[in-house]
Amino acid sequence: MSRKIEAFIVEARRDAKRRFAMIDFRRTEMVARHKDERTNLGRRQEKRWVAEANERSQRLPRGFSGIWHRLTGQYAKIKAQSEQETLQAWQRDRVEKDVLIFRRFEERQVLQRDVKKQRAIVREELMQLRKEVANYKESEGFDRELEKAEEERRRRHSRLRRSLDP
Repeated sequence: MSRKIEAFIVEARRDAKRRFAMIDFRRTEMVARHKDERTNLGRRQEKRWVAEANERSQRLPRGFSGIWHRLTGQYAKIKAQSEQETLQAWQRDRVEKDVLIFRRFEERQVLQRDVKKQRAIVREELMQLRKEVANYKESEGFDRELEKAEEERRRRHSRLRRSLDP
């Protein structure tokens, strides 16, 4: 019986390793995907930032036209508009990055809940097997005590019988 229980314990540990291997695979895959998302977002934002900066700089007049725009105040208006657009672009990019961060955070929380759930399952299975082992040992000890008591009763009975025999 104890070999069977030991086999159950070994099987429970093997199942736990399998479960955690699957979770580790999910974690590794998630980390790689998050890294790719971060890299792709950075590249897209950098390309867009350069393109928008070029577009804003193209709006500023040069040469005699630039001098005229400075004298009339148009240059300052265009420059202020460009600065405002730059700030809005930075805020937009920051929001995109924050959304990505929070989405990844939520995904990690889901994985962490799965890890905790699997640990609880493993802990419960091993606890149950330990209880069964303890019950088995306790009953085995009880059986031994019964056997000892029965053997003692037989010895007494045989002594009594010998003492009664002529």
